[in-house]
Amino acid sequence: PYKDQQRAAKEQQPKVDRLLIEPRLGERLPKHAPIEASNDRHPVWVLKKMDLDGPWGWRSIPKGDLWELHERLAALETMVWGKIDNCRDKVAHRLFHRMPVDVISSEAQKRLRAIGRRDVAELHRFLIKGKVRLWGVRVYNVFEVLWYDPDHLVYPTEPRNT
Repeated sequence: PYKDQQRAAKEQQPKVDRLLIEPRLGERLPKHAPIEASNDRHPVWVLKKMDLDGPWGWRSIPKGDLWELHERLAALETMVWGKIDNCRDKVAHRLFHRMPVDVISSEAQKRLRAIGRRDVAELHRFLIKGKVRLWGVRVYNVFEVLWYDPDHLVYPTEPRNT
């Protein structure tokens, strides 16, 4: 009975995710290939693991911010990950980078545990504008969207020149 439950649960899972991160025809990736192995690929956004509630939940995002976020992500879809990794804004801030979970705020670490994401060792974030950040998990060319952080609180920093 347990095996049948596992099989039924597996059959209900969408197969799209597997197809998005599989190697191209004739290409072989090691089982645990580094993220850099997908630097020549365009990003794919996955929304099924979004945190809808909590301090950075998606239920509270203002409609105007949602439109700006849509424009930013649509623009990023035209680029490959290798180029995205090297982009900077006008003040030389990186538009995208990795962040180990142990350096984000304790509230963010608690929220990860609360939503069952104990498996995550590092998060990735996009600078959207000003303080606004989009947080998620990158698996090869797939970005699993997690949080919308309008006030830069997942990883707070000290203001410059203070």
